[in-house]
Amino acid sequence: MNHNDWLSLQTEGLQLTQSILKNSKGEITDDHFNYEFYQNEQFLEKFSINPKSAFLTLKINKIIDLYRIIGIFKNYYANYGIKILYRGQNNLYNYQQRPNLFRNLQRNSLDSHNNLIRNKLSEISEKVYNFAYNEKIERNNKFDFSNYIALEGVLQHYNEETRFIDLVDDLRVALWFSFIKPDYNQRINHQINELEESHIFLYGISTPDSISRGVLEGSTQRLINLREATPPTALRPHIQQASVLADNYLFSIDEKTNDLLAFLSDYRKYILCVISIKTDVIRKYLYPKTSKVNLERKLDIIFNQYFPSENDDQFLAELNKRKSILFYL
Repeated sequence: MNHNDWLSLQTEGLQLTQSILKNSKGEITDDHFNYEFYQNEQFLEKFSINPKSAFLTLKINKIIDLYRIIGIFKNYYANYGIKILYRGQNNLYNYQQRPNLFRNLQRNSLDSHNNLIRNKLSEISEKVYNFAYNEKIERNNKFDFSNYIALEGVLQHYNEETRFIDLVDDLRVALWFSFIKPDYNQRINHQINELEESHIFLYGISTPDSISRGVLEGSTQRLINLREATPPTALRPHIQQASVLADNYLFSIDEKTNDLLAFLSDYRKYILCVISIKTDVIRKYLYPKTSKVNLERKLDIIFNQYFPSENDDQFLAELNKRKSILFYL
């Protein structure tokens, strides 16, 4: 599959869902949700790519409808060998899906934007290499992580800026990320999303080829299943059912892809659907016996269940020790 194939599949997803709405025999009706299309035209026209593409954005009122819609999408796209993973977000951010390595770049022009992305790609490649092989670090901190090709994705999951984006295959985990606003640095003072709606992004994944333990590739995507790619001492990816995704073209820039970096670095082209749900509906589903006030008091404890500290996550302790040595070189 190439990038145009993915854009075509987005449009097929629209037609599929429109058909579902018409033929659901009352199980899914407009009373349950509102829907609209996010048009990709303005985003795609800059890159001379077929602009007739859009993905569906749904607004639903019931958790049961979330499962219905996801079941329909999974069943349909399985015919194409496409798996669906989830990303939960507090905010839509105009549907931009850029890895944190490329966020907040100053975009004075498309050419300057491409240059900034190239520089960032060089930086992360050097950083990952140093993290794994720097001789001065090795003398101070032996690092038993032989799966080098997965290392950048692992660093992404543990809060480094990389070309990967975080996904999960557990819907409850995605819902948790959509309605909680964690403070990753302080590990305290977490909040419930104050916005009325929270959002679940459905990502299409086509990565049939295994190139290393836990690392899968397709023609346009690289997916790392972090539960397979990391050692058993890495608790966080196992608890979160975590994977990370990158555009495969960002690992081998050539003349053909050089002018498409701004397009390649935004992963919205892999979105099949975005589902928005009232934040309070999610809270009551995940914590049905806990009031909002009591839940807010427990957020620090809940955060530590999803993000174990160094005392429990030994792999995190190893990473942090190595990062601190690299910082002072």
